[in-house]
Amino acid sequence: MSMNVVDKKANWKALHKIRQQIEKSVQAELDKMGIQYKIISRLKSKESLITKIKSKNEIQPDYYSINGKKIQDLIGIKVLTYFADDVNICVQFFKSKCITESSSVDDVTPYTFKPRRNNLVFNMSNEGKEEFQKVLNNLNYIYLMVDTTYEVQFRTALSDGWHEIEHFLRYKNKNDWEPFPNEDRMLNGILGAIESHDMSLNALFNELSHKHYMNKKWETMMRMKYRLTFSNESMDTNIINLLNEEHELAKVIYEYNRTKFINGLAQEKYYIKGKKGKKEKIQITFNNVACIIIKLAHREGNKLANLSQNANNLINSFISTIEFKEEI
Repeated sequence: MSMNVVDKKANWKALHKIRQQIEKSVQAELDKMGIQYKIISRLKSKESLITKIKSKNEIQPDYYSINGKKIQDLIGIKVLTYFADDVNICVQFFKSKCITESSSVDDVTPYTFKPRRNNLVFNMSNEGKEEFQKVLNNLNYIYLMVDTTYEVQFRTALSDGWHEIEHFLRYKNKNDWEPFPNEDRMLNGILGAIESHDMSLNALFNELSHKHYMNKKWETMMRMKYRLTFSNESMDTNIINLLNEEHELAKVIYEYNRTKFINGLAQEKYYIKGKKGKKEKIQITFNNVACIIIKLAHREGNKLANLSQNANNLINSFISTIEFKEEI
């Protein structure tokens, strides 16, 4: 085996290692949110890289070049959320959390169905840039047109299949569709139906949450309302009994803003005060989520004045170990 082949394999192995590290860093941030999702990463092949550069440069000469604009998605991460509202939560959080190089986030238009991008391009860390650039320099000259960035796409799991079909059979073969505007529109219409199903899914779970709230099924109400990766730990009997007796308290948990709560999880604003005052990560249990929301509601002005003294004492016994960062 020649030295060049050995070096090429070593460099590709290094690129895949960098891809895996970036995927893990994105996954770590998603796990803080507690949302349900799938994550997929890929390294664009040399053939795909050449095709993309060639197609752009045919339309606009030197669109991509060594000293000009460069490819930003050699490393691509795809985050598939189970629910449509979590896409926007993720996009807004990652835009605030990471160093964004650029973004392609399309607004909703009332009269047109078309692919909507929720794509963010991030700069690598200084250390990551040096390592990545070193590997690129050892590859074919075409990789000198690659930037030290990576792209993260956010979409729902329901819509992902449509986007994959559209990308390979329409986006990459636009000429095949130009003579057939009706079929082109029909494909977009299918996406419209999928988006409607995504919205219906949210509405379905909100309705189920309300019905379980009315039936005083508190665990199930919280599971349907917040749709988080709850642990298998059951809700404490004392909390269940308290919610059964104190409707005002149950109403606070049911009505609290889900997006606001998840943003707090993502930003690590809640923590457990452990032994010797050590901060410990919040586990997503029914008990913890209920107690955090109760404490948040109290801090935000809901004094829960109608609760009995026994109820207040019980609440305080549960939430005494939960602390918030001061900026809440």
